Amino acid sequence: MVSKIQSTLKLISLLLSLSFLPFSGYTQAATFSIDSIRTERPLILASEQDFERIRNADWDAAGNQYRDFLRTTGEKMLPLPPLKHELKGMRMLSESRKFLKRVSTWALLYRIDGDSVYRDRAIQ
Repeated sequence: MVSKIQSTLKLISLLLSLSFLPFSGYTQAATFSIDSIRTERPLILASEQDFERIRNADWDAAGNQYRDFLRTTGEKMLPLPPLKHELKGMRMLSESRKFLKRVSTWALLYRIDGDSVYRDRAIQ
């Protein structure tokens, strides 16, 4: 369980770091400035150019491991029944966490692979 959480956190940090990569390439470190904040809508963490770089990247062993983990996680969640908007006791936090994990995983897989199965399941 702990290794899955660590792997998920590593994947999330990798994806978040994509928004700070310079557009010219991967070799230079990006310096933050207020002008570098994206203004186009929708405000998302990664642009279409970022996803193109992910799709076309020459992945090392760690990168392939992240993608395989993401695909395995997404595939395991596909047969699960859709979540219901119901209180569990006094809170919905556990259901919200499940929802966030499922939808963000499927949305990312759809953006990387283009497989509409993930998109349709996230919408469902």
